[in-house]
Amino acid sequence: MNEDRVLSTEEGLDIRDGQSVGASSPGTGGVEDAFRRARREAWLTRIAAVAVLCVLVLWGVRSEDVSPAWARIASGILLSVVALGLAVLLAIRAGHSRMLAERAYLIELHQSTTRARHQVARDHLSGLYSRWFFFERLGEELARCARYNRVASVACLCFPTWKELDLTTQAQLIERVGYLLQHDLRYSDVAARWGPGRFVWYLPETDAADAMLAARRLAEGVKTAEAVVGAAQYPADGSTSDELLRVAEDRADPARARA
Repeated sequence: MNEDRVLSTEEGLDIRDGQSVGASSPGTGGVEDAFRRARREAWLTRIAAVAVLCVLVLWGVRSEDVSPAWARIASGILLSVVALGLAVLLAIRAGHSRMLAERAYLIELHQSTTRARHQVARDHLSGLYSRWFFFERLGEELARCARYNRVASVACLCFPTWKELDLTTQAQLIERVGYLLQHDLRYSDVAARWGPGRFVWYLPETDAADAMLAARRLAEGVKTAEAVVGAAQYPADGSTSDELLRVAEDRADPARARA
């Protein structure tokens, strides 16, 4: 399994890496500055338009003093062209600033939505999928297996002495297991932090025996605390997400299995 691709993260992003999620985002301050600049450019355009209109009116009033007639006409045309060009340039600049502000707003909105989606879909400490996201994804994958008559397995890793560990050790275990799951499983596998001291993952096109081998290799990579593993195969051990997860947890927890 180490030869396959690393466990994928949605859109190639990992919420633990803050720079990868929204690296090009202008931020709220950047968006506000862009809109403030656009409003300033718009006001300058209005002021310039009013000033141009006043100049043209004054020129119309005083143009009778200019002679001969051709000079009056030529100077009027020149003044009109200069004033109109200035107004157009200011309007273009204001429109460009407005466009940049709207673009910054859309980028920030997209990045904020992406960050929110990753924070909901993933566990922030381990980098794995969250419980609800995994459950929904597992249901979709099992429906696909049922349609195409394929085999799949669900594996579970549990720490029986989890409650006896201090918070620092628990956090280290979560990060360690998350790292191993993201770097040792196949691209198609889906892993999640299922609960306190419990991790589950879905292995398509894999029977229970191979799933147990992968789970044992994962448990051997965790040196901090004793880990137990279990696996359930679709459809031999169950046809629904609840059934497979329950069987895998029971096999990983000897006490629950005996009960």
